[in-house]
Amino acid sequence: MLKKSKKKSVKTLRNKADRLLQELGRKVYKKCIVCGKPMDCMHHFITRGRSSYLRYYWDNCVPICTPCHVAIELRKCHEITAKIVFVKGAEWVEKLEKLKSRYVKTDKAYYEKIINELNKGL
Repeated sequence: MLKKSKKKSVKTLRNKADRLLQELGRKVYKKCIVCGKPMDCMHHFITRGRSSYLRYYWDNCVPICTPCHVAIELRKCHEITAKIVFVKGAEWVEKLEKLKSRYVKTDKAYYEKIINELNKGL
């Protein structure tokens, strides 16, 4: 019989960090930046797939409601993205664009550090 390892995998730590980011977002923000409805999640303006560096970068996370988030994810509503840019500003987008190519080694130590930082915010 194989014993289960007590060490957490990178995937497990990343999922925990993602959940903590969302939890912290719900604690800090109450309304969708686009429509003013109750906020449901933190949307990554520069997607997680395009930049691991910006995955937990607070300025890249936008409080948003489920209907607005679904519309963005289905790429059906460019007006929502335009509204986010209008509210946050062109300089904000430029800053994120410059930061998105930064490298970060996403190993266990990285995710443990992120988890500790997010827990401090809660």
